[in-house]
Amino acid sequence: MNIFKKSLQVIAILLGIFLLIFFTAILWPLEELPVVPSQKDSVIQNVSIIDVENGSVHRNQSVLIRDGIIRQITASDSMNISDGTVVIDAGNKYLVPGFWDMHVHTIKMSPRLHYPLMVAYGITGIRDMGLSSADSSDSFFTHMSDKRIRNLDVLAGKYPGPQILAIASHVLENAGNLDAYNSVPEKTTLEEKVQVFLEESSKQDSDFIKLQLKGPGSREIFKYLKKHAPNYNLPLWGHIPEEVPASEALVHLNSLEHARALIYGSYKSSNEIVSGKLSHDDFDTPGLFLSEIVSGYDSTKAAELFRIMKQYGTAYCPTHVTRRWEAFLDDPEYLDYKRVDYVPWLQKTMWGIDRSMMLELDTTSTAREAFMDFYLKGLEITGKANDEGVLIMAGTDALDSYVFYGSSMHDELEEMVKAGLTTSEALKTATLNPAIHLGLEKEYGSIEVGKKADLIILDKNPLDDIKSIREISAVIQNGRFYNSKKIQELKDFTKRQAASFSLTCKMIWHLLISIIF
Repeated sequence: MNIFKKSLQVIAILLGIFLLIFFTAILWPLEELPVVPSQKDSVIQNVSIIDVENGSVHRNQSVLIRDGIIRQITASDSMNISDGTVVIDAGNKYLVPGFWDMHVHTIKMSPRLHYPLMVAYGITGIRDMGLSSADSSDSFFTHMSDKRIRNLDVLAGKYPGPQILAIASHVLENAGNLDAYNSVPEKTTLEEKVQVFLEESSKQDSDFIKLQLKGPGSREIFKYLKKHAPNYNLPLWGHIPEEVPASEALVHLNSLEHARALIYGSYKSSNEIVSGKLSHDDFDTPGLFLSEIVSGYDSTKAAELFRIMKQYGTAYCPTHVTRRWEAFLDDPEYLDYKRVDYVPWLQKTMWGIDRSMMLELDTTSTAREAFMDFYLKGLEITGKANDEGVLIMAGTDALDSYVFYGSSMHDELEEMVKAGLTTSEALKTATLNPAIHLGLEKEYGSIEVGKKADLIILDKNPLDDIKSIREISAVIQNGRFYNSKKIQELKDFTKRQAASFSLTCKMIWHLLISIIF
């Protein structure tokens, strides 16, 4: 009995010590966010400008930047430089527009964990695709109002980060999601709940409705949204609803996410997938299911989907890096990134669990081959969509497993070239095409007088080799100049945050609070 009693005492003491350390870490102050360079009038001299629209190079140019705007572009020997203007000699390096990641998910800790990295890798703008909370006081996930405030802070130079060019509503996955916005309890029918969701999304200043509809009620919800969302100036972006054929959904979706949607939609009898006659449950393993989907690909159906997308202006964001990691998830060398040093413990742990679960689903060699074929079929479809004139945008689905903020955009652009796009076309998917999609091409997307000074200086010509986008000499965002030293500071800061015990404890605590309350 005494031994049992002493054992309990030891356990209680150890638990007390753990809780003391844990809550001390939670209360421990974190490092200050990196300082943003001041916005100054500047001239970038002796630079070769990449024209992403037509894939040409304009050499020996000078670019005058004032108040974050490109004011003048001229030959280097023709620029009149006024007193007080900072002169940056690019040494005949290459100037491209800042990249936009058009599929990103952010959390409360993103300004500390993700924003500095995105800037360091040339990401000056993002489209935030959700993980928003309906509760403005949520401790882990972000509310739409949080993101608006972040934009003001970034533009004011309070901390480094990309500008959010479009902010998603609360992600709409099923009828149950509608209850989060059911501020009028007596509204009980499905249509009434969708109406309340639209009203609340509009009030909270969402830029679009993020669709991820699954299961019963998907068709009814989509039917109501496609009719009434335009009244609130809320376009529908996201996934094809499970109960809706791709050919029907694409008429009303302004943006389609993920290559897998077009693979499923191009199956020889896509109605079988929509109606549920063909599903994972009909096959012994996921590998066999994917093998059937790939082998049943119908190029005629795919061509019809491309035609619809072009006709109705549906942009396409394939996020190939999300399928790539699934194809290589059993390859230790592929997953042994040095980049995991920038990922906090909680996130790495969740990635590891995800990887283990994916492998457990199907351990056969057929599965590994099927996942690889599925990934490669996505690349093939993107190439064909591009050939047919579909507007393609680069996005990473950052926060997904083994997708890295900032650097995975470089991976995605390389994937675009693998898909058959030229280097110039690949660059457009991260610059001009996103600006066109958002109706912002008069301000962003290319290097022209009057446009925002969101720019990247590269050591080598990316038109010769898309991998040259990895060799960044400097990033200019809103006229603020991040040289190579400052870029390294941003990376080092993120690495310290990812390794911080205090930050790890804070993330765990905030996630627990978010889930429980």
